[in-house]
Amino acid sequence: MQVDTDVSAAALAEATWGAGRKGELVVYLTVGTGIGGGVVRGKRILRTNGHPEMGHIVVARAEGDDFPGSCPVHEACLEGMASGSALARREGEPIRLAPDHPLWQIEVAYLAQACATIRLVVAPHVLILGGGVMSSPGLHDAVSVRTNEILGGYLDEIAKNSGPVVVAPGLGEHTGIVGAFALAEQVLASDENRKLWSSFARRLKWNRFNRPPRPDEADD
Repeated sequence: MQVDTDVSAAALAEATWGAGRKGELVVYLTVGTGIGGGVVRGKRILRTNGHPEMGHIVVARAEGDDFPGSCPVHEACLEGMASGSALARREGEPIRLAPDHPLWQIEVAYLAQACATIRLVVAPHVLILGGGVMSSPGLHDAVSVRTNEILGGYLDEIAKNSGPVVVAPGLGEHTGIVGAFALAEQVLASDENRKLWSSFARRLKWNRFNRPPRPDEADD
């Protein structure tokens, strides 16, 4: 048995079968009701002391933004300023905002800060942004452009080998559930579980051939 966060499972799915399948180090950031991130290296979830809390990255307040923030702990952290909940508190459900609504520029400013920080600290081969908020048309491209502006060309040489700065999930809305299956597959494929299943199979075979057959097995 193995327990992990939903966003780590999503990261594993994308690293295994989705947009990050060609990358050694993959970061998945989900921007929905809240914001969270997962890191996968070599098709394995990177586990540290607890789990990543990328949603609580400290961000600089965007120019002209006087929203106090919605995070109950940090108020104006990334999640407090750019999550779906924060956008809803600002001005209604974000998915209903017109693509040219000025609030999206504020959203881009915060997400790009987070992406720049992640690229500087983790240097992933693939950085994937998913979640309901990211379904807004053009948002991925806008975040990529602003992230590059923040970095000022500092990682250009690395970027040549890693492709786009930010990409969309390859598995769409199925990322989370596919990640759960990917995690289960890894657990079942572990050495410990292989030995367990092998032992179980031997016992099952012994029981099958060392007892009187049932009526429905008479012709087997």
